Amino acid sequence: MSCSTVKKQETTSSLKELDTLNKMFDEVILEEKEKYQVLTLRDKANKLNYDYIVWLELKISNDKFNGYSHTSKQDNLKRCLEKLVLWVEILKNSESSSKPKQLSLFGDDEDEEEMPTGEDSWDKYNKECKKINIKNIKKKYSFFELFDPKHYTYKGIDYRKSLPSKEEIRELYKKAILDGKDKPSRYDHRSDWYWWDRPVYLADKDGISDIELRDRMSSIRLFLVPYTEYFTAFIDNSFTDHSEDRTSKISYRYYLDGSRLSTYGAHDYDTHDLPKYENLFDLEFIDWVRNTLDVPYKEAISDKDILKENIESFFNSMLWYGKDDYNLLEKINSFTNWKQFKADILSFCESRGIDANGSGSGYSLDGFDGSYALDKKGSITINQRLEDRIELNRNIDGLERDDWRDNNYVVVYSLAGDEIYKKAFELLNKREVASQVSLFDFLAA
Repeated sequence: MSCSTVKKQETTSSLKELDTLNKMFDEVILEEKEKYQVLTLRDKANKLNYDYIVWLELKISNDKFNGYSHTSKQDNLKRCLEKLVLWVEILKNSESSSKPKQLSLFGDDEDEEEMPTGEDSWDKYNKECKKINIKNIKKKYSFFELFDPKHYTYKGIDYRKSLPSKEEIRELYKKAILDGKDKPSRYDHRSDWYWWDRPVYLADKDGISDIELRDRMSSIRLFLVPYTEYFTAFIDNSFTDHSEDRTSKISYRYYLDGSRLSTYGAHDYDTHDLPKYENLFDLEFIDWVRNTLDVPYKEAISDKDILKENIESFFNSMLWYGKDDYNLLEKINSFTNWKQFKADILSFCESRGIDANGSGSGYSLDGFDGSYALDKKGSITINQRLEDRIELNRNIDGLERDDWRDNNYVVVYSLAGDEIYKKAFELLNKREVASQVSLFDFLAA
């Protein structure tokens, strides 16, 4: 750990923003800590029993994590200082600005917003607009309404300790379902503390399996760990003010989609390792949802049927805009072998100028996750969550693990090229192809 002071006699530093602050304060101190840097702006007090007037002290995080990437300590410091120097003049002049203003004899309002006078050059005009916008904004807002350090500072608070227990989460889901199940529109299912985007998707009257019902609980998002967020101005890069109501509001630290917990807003970078609510939706909870929403039970889809659905998805994507003119099931049942079917569908695509390429999601249900690729010779992959496959008492011997998903999924089917056409003909062709009669059959008779 170290401590450095940007002294008055220094004309330059590693960051020009520190030089700007140095001209405004007697001492600008930057102290190194393990997880953050402490920036202190202070002046000598020149008063009895007081050594310094401390204007601002910030713990600037050494690392910033937005959920996807990190920024370096130096970049984080620079971004914080860039915002700070824009508005620090208001902080320094806060004492004088709090004094009663002298009214003008002629009724001129000193706080009246200035407007650009206009210039022949657009560049000069834009610079004048920017300068006047900043001046008007400084008149309108306080320092902390303009400088919001929450995205740069290290708080030293582990909000994960305030997360609800598994039992409390179940009760919150029940409360959200009871509150939202009878609301007429999908747009009415947004509340302060939950968001139920697709109620019909969960309350499926045709029936769904327990596995699918648990998956569809992700259509309800719970907002967790509330706090009061005070007003800060919304100023864009052109220094145009887009701020709305200046009242405070209730915000949340986290949100939960089923079993996936995510951060919401600013957090310390070393608290992004979030707990998991495993086995959250037990059988008792699932039964409660079925009874409350009147959702019938349905057996999970079979391995054979999930493959059939994904094969149909593959060919529908392959046919693209020509699929309405090519009746897949009718066509495949008009041939006696898969080679005839392959030749016909490829000929149809060529005649229509359909260039099959790309990839996408296939048919997914009951923990199965289908995907396809149309380029090269084509491929179909169907994975399933390992725990769901075990729950369904289906074979896992010899199945490869899906490396992309931390071995939580197994590869149930992986077809490529001619394998797709062979399997399509096997599953979708319902014609009874007569066996070829040979001379030996007559002799046997």
